[in-house]
Amino acid sequence: MSALAWANLRRVVCGSFIDEIRRTDIIQIDLSAREVAASARSFHSPELLLGGVLAGRPNRLFRDAQRLRQGLSDVPSADLS
Repeated sequence: MSALAWANLRRVVCGSFIDEIRRTDIIQIDLSAREVAASARSFHSPELLLGGVLAGRPNRLFRDAQRLRQGLSDVPSADLS
């Protein structure tokens, strides 16, 4: 999100949330997009900040990646349809 603020992108649509990504053991900075946007208010003011759009798709990919990292062989291929 900080790079988006510096690039002055005013409309941001995200597919997942930090908490969901963390559940799959992917290390993340403990700051939400809203917190970063709020901290950048002196130079950036987004018109739209929308998260969780089609969240099932990226979340499924994160879970599949977690299974692969754990060495599980029964990882289903992600259905992106």
